[in-house]
Amino acid sequence: MGVCIAENLRRLGQEVLLIDKVSPGDQHQASYGNAGILARSAIVPVSAPGIIWKIPSMILNPASPLFLKWRYLPKLMPWLSEFLMNSREAKVREISSALDILIGDSVEQHISLSKGTPAEKFIREGDWMYYYRNKEAMQKDSFAMKLREASNIKFEIIENEDLWKKEAFLSKNYKVGVSYLQHGWINDPGGYVSCLANYFLDNGGSFLSGEVSDIEKNQILLTDGRSLTGKKIIIACGAWSKRVLKGFKVKIPLESERGYHVYLKEPSIMPSGPRLVAENKFGISPMKEGLRIAGLVEFGGLELGASSYPFRYLKHNIKKVFPDLTWSSEAIWMGHRPTLSDSVPMIGRLKDNPHIICAFGGQHIGLTMAPKVGKIIADISTERRLNYDLDPFRPDRF
Repeated sequence: MGVCIAENLRRLGQEVLLIDKVSPGDQHQASYGNAGILARSAIVPVSAPGIIWKIPSMILNPASPLFLKWRYLPKLMPWLSEFLMNSREAKVREISSALDILIGDSVEQHISLSKGTPAEKFIREGDWMYYYRNKEAMQKDSFAMKLREASNIKFEIIENEDLWKKEAFLSKNYKVGVSYLQHGWINDPGGYVSCLANYFLDNGGSFLSGEVSDIEKNQILLTDGRSLTGKKIIIACGAWSKRVLKGFKVKIPLESERGYHVYLKEPSIMPSGPRLVAENKFGISPMKEGLRIAGLVEFGGLELGASSYPFRYLKHNIKKVFPDLTWSSEAIWMGHRPTLSDSVPMIGRLKDNPHIICAFGGQHIGLTMAPKVGKIIADISTERRLNYDLDPFRPDRF
């Protein structure tokens, strides 16, 4: 998000300094470890109707894709209560419409931003296939499918022999596939972000390695004692954004939805595009040097270390999907998705401090929406006319 904002501002002739405690594309950033999918169809939040009744059993069920660090539960409860309240059908429809503004043309936005840069080589176009065990399992997603259909997201349903012919390596236990058309993916998210950042630097942008401890009016304070002054300060710190804005009177119900991946090197099977195992809520993405199995949700905050069970869960379940899959070695990763209690990012100026501009809260689709948000933030910062209704994203909505 930060890199896309910085590059869009630079292209409008602004003097831009990008500050981060790690280099763009580093493994400690959420955009490094996601499934890489440009998920134009991901307009349905995790807090879908009915989840309020499912969460207790999901947390207690070891076969569920939802995990919890139990000692974190008391701190999580206020956020979780608000999150679940936003699962009403009418509210989910509002959320879906808002997200569609940001990701409806995501593939085109990524192609446009990266065109002529070294980053364009990482973009792939293709369909995104959801695997279901049967029609009954697919019907459980009927609400989401209807929302997508209403947003003109096209899909095809493929069954039984037709599916197995298309996906020869798929277990016969999966009898239905829903192929969402006109999607894309990044086959090396870390490399992609790094290349965009280097292009930004090579063409006049600046980068400062440092960790922000606080912001006071228009002064940025770093943990090592340095300070900087900016006419406009844009906060795109992901799951850490609330900490950075602690000195301002704005309610930010932000939590980390911790995500996991296992990166399989030299896999014996490589699908032609990204896949999603609907019942287990993880993605399967063909990457530059292997196969990435990514997803899940764990609530445990920013400080606690990674759990071991989600990695075992991913490796166990990928073998159920692709029974003949083998690989030579693997790498594991855990990162922090920044999720607000209504699953909608904060985009815009702080009401009482208009020189502070928010751009965080992309939850599972931060990579997907980043170029569009970058363009919107650049327009806000330079006071250009906006063609979008940004009311759903306003920072003071809580």
